[in-house]
Amino acid sequence: GGAAVAVVAHDLNLAALWCDRLAVLARGRVALAGPAAEVIRDDAIDEAFGTRFERLAVAPGRVLLAPAPAPG
Repeated sequence: GGAAVAVVAHDLNLAALWCDRLAVLARGRVALAGPAAEVIRDDAIDEAFGTRFERLAVAPGRVLLAPAPAPG
């Protein structure tokens, strides 16, 4: 058997760094769930947080989310 730990965090980058799997909640429902490396790249995070994120490659296989600059 294994063990599970649930963590609630609003810092997506830290969550993706330390967790194997992520679940993103939006309006009280799971909007996105799965392996951290996949969830952090999914555009559904933008919709769930109501902002557009830029994905910055920081290491092989690892991205960092940063708020995208406003258009214009």
